[in-house]
Amino acid sequence: MTTVFLDIGSNIDRTENIQSCVDQLLIDFPGVIFSTAYESEAYGFEGDPFINLSARIQTDLSYQDLKTYLKNLEDRHARKRDNEKFIARTLDVDILLFGDLILQPEIDLPRAEILKFPFVLFPLSEIAADIIHPQQQKSIAEIVKISKLDENTLTKVKDFPILNMSKNTVKVQVGNITVGGGEPVVVQSMTNTDTADVVRTVQQVAELAKAGSELVRITVNTLEAAEAVPEIRQRLDKMGCDVPLVGDFHFNGHKLLSAVPECAKALAKYRINPGNVGKGKRGDEQFAQMIEFAIKYDKAVRIGVNWGSLDQKLLASMLDENHKLESPKELAEVQHDALIESALGSAAKAEKLGLPRNKIIISCKLSGVQDLIKAYQDLAGMCDYPLHLGLTEAGMGSKGIVSSTAALAVLLQQGIGDTIRISLTPEPGAPRTKEVIVAQQILQSMGFRSFTPQVVACPGCGRTSSDYFQRLAQDIEIYLGEQMPVWKGKFAGVESMSVAVMGCVVNGPGESKQANIGISLPGSGEKPVAPVYEDGEKTVTLKGDNIASEFQQIVEAYVESHFAS
Repeated sequence: MTTVFLDIGSNIDRTENIQSCVDQLLIDFPGVIFSTAYESEAYGFEGDPFINLSARIQTDLSYQDLKTYLKNLEDRHARKRDNEKFIARTLDVDILLFGDLILQPEIDLPRAEILKFPFVLFPLSEIAADIIHPQQQKSIAEIVKISKLDENTLTKVKDFPILNMSKNTVKVQVGNITVGGGEPVVVQSMTNTDTADVVRTVQQVAELAKAGSELVRITVNTLEAAEAVPEIRQRLDKMGCDVPLVGDFHFNGHKLLSAVPECAKALAKYRINPGNVGKGKRGDEQFAQMIEFAIKYDKAVRIGVNWGSLDQKLLASMLDENHKLESPKELAEVQHDALIESALGSAAKAEKLGLPRNKIIISCKLSGVQDLIKAYQDLAGMCDYPLHLGLTEAGMGSKGIVSSTAALAVLLQQGIGDTIRISLTPEPGAPRTKEVIVAQQILQSMGFRSFTPQVVACPGCGRTSSDYFQRLAQDIEIYLGEQMPVWKGKFAGVESMSVAVMGCVVNGPGESKQANIGISLPGSGEKPVAPVYEDGEKTVTLKGDNIASEFQQIVEAYVESHFAS
């Protein structure tokens, strides 16, 4: 994959061109990162002022193929005027940096190099500050500093919709896991055991980690729980389970960290809720105590604000200020503003106390899907802290899964979110690991990460009166899940494999050809044969009573022959 930086520009009265272009890039390049949009008139061009911003994408396209893609993008999303002198400026998407190559737009610039222009350098420096200029052998940030460009010629377009898209967030190290900064979205979970019960907590943490949770949060609410944390860490390490532990503190975290320093050392991150660390001056002191422990032991902190435990003093103050306005906001809007103010204000306090910016993660959790989307869109436009996504309480079963997916999919598609947790209410007797699997499925189905081979199966219809194909699909899915712990360490990239199990001739051959390996089973009244396709080509036709076991053997042989050891 090649890292590419793009310059996107349009006339000031044609911002819808950029917005539709951005929407398309979000679809075609998951994880794309955008800078702030800037407006300027000091470009040396004739005609209207225009807007510019930068974008960073990862692509396996060649340079020529990417140029063709961008030309088509311009043609589809530009709205041109017949009498315009500078037609390209209705939408212009150019490659600035392609891997270690530096390029410039193919238009008649009145000055030497595109990277000498403030309208290009300033937005580029937001998302590529540390990138080394291939010719000058200096970072983009250094070039901006020494070039003495006049930033006053630029105006940030505060109301432009793209500002709701995430910019490159700060990287935060949580144990052996990096959150933010363009790293893959991290999956995390939380135990529901009594943390003081060391044996059960260790067991559940290990289960969650084995399922794929990259961070596991545990409740630290009593002295007994705090005293158990060091032993939990030691036992996990002896088992070879190095998953970082996050301590979930409410009300008395300052006391517990003071009383049990070994707990403070054993945790990789502290979760602090500004709404319940205490009130007034006492609350400020208790918050400061917890931040001081994080500084002392070099730990990350998540400042996690919840709708249900919002700082009431802050809310009351903001309601008073709102009441004085000529056109007061609705209560829900003030509550929304207070939620964000609590998170960002607390982060600012933590930094003022000495906690480095690269130790802070933010969350603003709510239970409503639309409320959550709006809160995180606003947060993403107001800060560069890594963002932890998740509904406060998603609910049980399909409701919880659907609500979480609906909220997180929108945000992730917009490039917002660095770590996710699905707060499912487990059904009685159901494993806690289900929330991990759901989180992984969201990320994998959207193309952001791969965790396990995916089985594609048709829903069935009147042509598939037998349940044979459903049972085969289920058996293959179970088989793949059982094999993954072995395959993961043995066959690189196997988690991205797709397997199709189709039930009749209507879509069976076509879907099977689209997968890495697929089988098209006979529907009702069809000839009792099952063609198998590998990478789009039919390789064998299975017959008889052993189709399932033979197909399983073919899948195993495919893995061994197509994925590197």
